[in-house]
Amino acid sequence: MPDYTKELQEIAAALSRPSTPVWLAATVSTILGFFSASLLQRLAERSKLKRLKRVLYVDLAEVFLTVEGIMGFCQMDELQRWEWQKEQLKLHVGFKGEAYLRANEDTYMQMSERAVADNVYTYLHVALDDLDHWWHVNWSLARQVFARAVCEDGLKRKCFRQFLGKERAEMLHGQCSSIYEKSQRVL
Repeated sequence: MPDYTKELQEIAAALSRPSTPVWLAATVSTILGFFSASLLQRLAERSKLKRLKRVLYVDLAEVFLTVEGIMGFCQMDELQRWEWQKEQLKLHVGFKGEAYLRANEDTYMQMSERAVADNVYTYLHVALDDLDHWWHVNWSLARQVFARAVCEDGLKRKCFRQFLGKERAEMLHGQCSSIYEKSQRVL
């Protein structure tokens, strides 16, 4: 029968060595927990900010493009067309994205585009909330404000491209460039 005395003595010696102190393990564990919680919180905030940017850019583009499409329809006499346009505007323009942004005001306030977006939303509301008075004057001004925000990069072209796709973003930018250039010639 083999003699395991030497091996058993080595195992006993290894087990009797002092282990990592409990205080050191607790400290390391606390530090790692703090950094991982902090990292997770930052990642969650970035994710929420990106989601709000998507909502902002998609909402503004959809409102603008929807109204432009409705106002561009010219295949009726003027009175019929105006009544049809008012119906369509009430039916299709709802500012749902803006409501979501306002519900998440803490994150919305952190966006660099917030001031420009608030300005654009203000002009859009002036035009769209009172369809019975001065509609064409107000819409003309609202579309110029939006076009300026897009062309002067207050609303980032790359974000429109990222959230709308290349084709729709280029179409939007083309329309805005045309409006912006015409408004600059008037000034």
